[in-house]
Amino acid sequence: MRLKAVSIWCIWFGYLFVLSLGVVREYKFNVEEKAHKPDCVEHVVIGINGEFPGPTIQAEVGDILHIAVTNKLCKVGTAIHWHGIRQTPYLGSIKFNIKDAFDHKSPPDNYSSNYDIFKPPLNPSTNIGNGVYMFQMNRVVDLILQNANNLAEKKSEVHPWHMHGHDFWVLGYGEGKFQPGKDDRKLNLKNPPFRNNAVLFPHGWTALRFKADNPGVWAFHCHIEPHLHMGMGVVFAEAVQQVKNIPKEALACGLTGKMFRNSSKHN
Repeated sequence: MRLKAVSIWCIWFGYLFVLSLGVVREYKFNVEEKAHKPDCVEHVVIGINGEFPGPTIQAEVGDILHIAVTNKLCKVGTAIHWHGIRQTPYLGSIKFNIKDAFDHKSPPDNYSSNYDIFKPPLNPSTNIGNGVYMFQMNRVVDLILQNANNLAEKKSEVHPWHMHGHDFWVLGYGEGKFQPGKDDRKLNLKNPPFRNNAVLFPHGWTALRFKADNPGVWAFHCHIEPHLHMGMGVVFAEAVQQVKNIPKEALACGLTGKMFRNSSKHN
């Protein structure tokens, strides 16, 4: 079994709103706890309007969405956010082989074996990048999320990780630094729970597995929004050439938008 440590960096997407063409659509969301069986075992989950997963938002290009969110959770705050900023979308960049949209060099599969997760690095500056993890169709991908320090010795925090486009199996958790050849023997390969969110505990590790069987480009990131904005996320791309009929509205920004504008001038 091949295990991969996930490197951390910023995720971005592109999306277009043509505000002058649509209608106003209003939604009211009540966020509250409920009993549910997402993996055949009943426990408390967070739902919206009594539903888990939450209700579907239906809209057309150009619509304006008014969404009122009421937090009915007893002890915690909550937020609902939109993904997307107006840069060249990965999907179009890969589909149409645009060379200058992002770094085509493969991101690292692992981190240094001598990295001390309990002590902050001597150089606290981060590296930035916008590379993509590329997978062939139906490849089985194993991930190890390794938590470390928050730039203070022996201090760490919880990170809830969420994957777009897939559910995944949670193979196991552990304390301290993941040890290949030892900790992988502890993983649950018989009946692991099936999720699209998983917790990464302080100074611990979480092992996940998913099958790359959904062509497209998908974000995998910490669901604490400031952590995402600071770079705690990666992008997975799989079998993009199998994606057909991408709406032009989804490609209207950055280099893909420029490509379509130039092609229309010559037609």
